[in-house]
Amino acid sequence: LPDQTIERATMCYLHDFDNATAWYGISNPKLGIGAGLAWDRNDFPCAWFWQEFHAGPGFPWYKGVWVMAIEPNTSFPGHGLVTMSEKTAMQRTLSPGDSASATIAAVLYEGSQKVSSLELDGTVRFSEEA
Repeated sequence: LPDQTIERATMCYLHDFDNATAWYGISNPKLGIGAGLAWDRNDFPCAWFWQEFHAGPGFPWYKGVWVMAIEPNTSFPGHGLVTMSEKTAMQRTLSPGDSASATIAAVLYEGSQKVSSLELDGTVRFSEEA
């Protein structure tokens, strides 16, 4: 974990996932538990990874949080629709009356082994490696 006395605000974009099901798992081997998400890469081709460690002086954080998130997303960068459209043209559009749906699996798991994959049905696969 980062030093909790150091202020930091970080944002990056994850993409080019290897499999049709994109996923991540965050494990605490000391406690033998973890959490993760799995999603269809076609629905969300990227993910936003961000951290806010007592750094944002204004709304909504006021330097009062120590958090991080990885959020499946349809596009990047996260600086508004116009900027994203100009830089990547990844915007998703729906015509009037259209709809969209997606499946995301949120998983809590026990185990201190390395996670090798998470599936959309909630299955967690652990690595055979020690």
